Amino acid sequence: MLSIRFDGDREWWVSGEIFDRLFAEGLRRGLIRPGLAAVQHVANANGGLDVGLLDAKQGAELTTAIRSAAHQEATRLGSMALDADDQSYLAGIARLLEVIPQQRE
Repeated sequence: MLSIRFDGDREWWVSGEIFDRLFAEGLRRGLIRPGLAAVQHVANANGGLDVGLLDAKQGAELTTAIRSAAHQEATRLGSMALDADDQSYLAGIARLLEVIPQQRE
């Protein structure tokens, strides 16, 4: 399990497999820029990530990008017949969308 802390009030507990799958989708779709790819490795190596320790601009960019990827994936999977892995993935990204319910403007 990974602990992804967005700030003092928002924390997403997620399996490494779900995090990696969502991160890969975000990269594939161009929502997460390749320059942020190292963050995925840091999170996996350390059992999580405190986004607040990143540069403020980079942290905001990552939060927005991963939330956008989660929203797109939830929309894509929402109307499909899902196997057990996809159901777990959808549940994991639904928890992220609860932690970050909307993008802050």
